[in-house]
Amino acid sequence: MVRVSHQGPEATQGRIILWVEDTLTKEYLLKIWGNDSRIFNIRVAPGRDSIKAVVHDLWKDGVTNVFGLVDKDFGPDAPQNWNNPQATVFRLPVFEVENYLLDWTALAGCGENALNRTTEYLEEKARAVAGAMIWWMSCRAVLDCFNVTMTGDFPQHPGLGAVPDRNSAILHIQNAPWYQELAGQAGRITAPGRLDNDLDNQHAVWRACLASGEWTRQFSGKEIFRAIRGTMVKQAGRTTAQMDEDLAKAVGEWQFANNAVPSDIADLSQTLKAQAGI
Repeated sequence: MVRVSHQGPEATQGRIILWVEDTLTKEYLLKIWGNDSRIFNIRVAPGRDSIKAVVHDLWKDGVTNVFGLVDKDFGPDAPQNWNNPQATVFRLPVFEVENYLLDWTALAGCGENALNRTTEYLEEKARAVAGAMIWWMSCRAVLDCFNVTMTGDFPQHPGLGAVPDRNSAILHIQNAPWYQELAGQAGRITAPGRLDNDLDNQHAVWRACLASGEWTRQFSGKEIFRAIRGTMVKQAGRTTAQMDEDLAKAVGEWQFANNAVPSDIADLSQTLKAQAGI
């Protein structure tokens, strides 16, 4: 597991500490929350597992102004847990934070639109990119399902005293439900026709998502955003990551200045302040 240091004076300051998955998310939130951003200490950890671990450890140590925010990815469209007073790690209701950047008016109006692309051009370009992603999204969704099926109840590592000898090591693994069900699960996944059926079903789901317009929330926003950025931003000596972050900040600034902050993000800010007693 990647270890993330959370030591230091920030861990006990009065501000809300929010762990996110990447720098782009951090920079976007700081822009779109405007003046409220001053009460947030936003930090970056590499992936949801690291975020869950560091938030859990800090809460266990009594630091209760610490929270996490992770992408939905291929997770279920379950109700948001943002009103749950016990929640410490929040999951976006869209695929990833870049989906909030697929705001054609904000993209066209922001300061990074050096090539003066129109809203119509940007939306048309983005939809074409999404249309070419259907089989890719289908493949990824099937792989994610297989991964959850095969590793969802993977056994925890035992405590030091629980495995004093070879026999206890064997029993710890053999008695785990995951191990006992592994052969059956593998057999079901590799059964004749299963892969074809799963891929076809997923293709129908993503094709319907494109037709309904939900693609701006449910497709991989990162890939679409990057394709759009390449049609409107001048590099000017910047890396691709810097251009992504600068465009995200520009969109966030435009959304904040024009009262167009996505309701999900506005609600998250209020929830975090309420949970932290601010």
